[in-house]
Amino acid sequence: RFCLHCPQMRGFFEKMQGKKKTEKGAKSPAAAKDKSKKPRIWDNGGKSSDLKTLDYSGGAPPEGEENGRSEELLTAESRSWVGQGGGEIKDMEYSESEDEIEEEDDVPVSSKQKTNKGGKSGGMFSMFRGLVGSKSITAEDMAPVLDKLRDHLIAKNVAADVAQKLCDSVGARLEGRVLGSFTGVASTVRATLVDALVQLLSPKRRVNLLRDVLEAQRSGRPFVVTFCGVNGVGKSTNLAKICFWLIENNCRVLIAACDTFRAGAVEQLRTHMRHLNALHPPEKHSGKQMVQLYEKGYGKDAAGIAMEAIN
Repeated sequence: RFCLHCPQMRGFFEKMQGKKKTEKGAKSPAAAKDKSKKPRIWDNGGKSSDLKTLDYSGGAPPEGEENGRSEELLTAESRSWVGQGGGEIKDMEYSESEDEIEEEDDVPVSSKQKTNKGGKSGGMFSMFRGLVGSKSITAEDMAPVLDKLRDHLIAKNVAADVAQKLCDSVGARLEGRVLGSFTGVASTVRATLVDALVQLLSPKRRVNLLRDVLEAQRSGRPFVVTFCGVNGVGKSTNLAKICFWLIENNCRVLIAACDTFRAGAVEQLRTHMRHLNALHPPEKHSGKQMVQLYEKGYGKDAAGIAMEAIN
């Protein structure tokens, strides 16, 4: 008879009995995991149950945005704009750009120093480096440089005739001048381009938009404003600003969503419409909704949508 309570006897008994061999292929409970393939669920991803909430294709506005307005879009700053936009549009205040070329002291730079600068060229104005010197600039000197400038402007989607006019303005400003530093050349070219662009873009007659709108209103016909341009130039943003200004002057606006190609274009205009209607709700305008959106979705003919909206 063995006393298993004695540590010595218990150890001897365990040695005699031997350790139990684990069955080959047996797995621990921790390793027994389900290896079936499951779809990954992203942290910010949606579920199929969210489709009903996100589906706006039926044309009904989302909950809380009936009558094309959403109070959640308003901020204290945007509310402060209401009542401040009446009357004529104020003149634009021009400010110096951050990338304005800084006037620097004329310091001679050797060719060795130029190569050690790592190829910094001054951007578009680097093509005018060859005009720096102590002699007066002639038309023959500028011809190859202006050809490069014209090609560069055309490559940046500037119309060929406009690019030629800009080059002619630069050539007329530089001819006969002596410019001893690259900074002087770049500043002169930049100022010339600014002056030429202002002259080209300035309207040939005085534009009084509010007067023309009110005149069309009295005669019972629509006043049409078209916003066109390439992607990212601010068409929708400026459209919203003009709409707000017109509403401030008690004019109703119909926005026609003619961009039927770019994804999100219609939704962007719808957001502007809701924001504007929230700033100017119908109860402040005798029950009239001041901004409406006319849209036919995507893939439709833009000219046809514009014609239907105007008619």
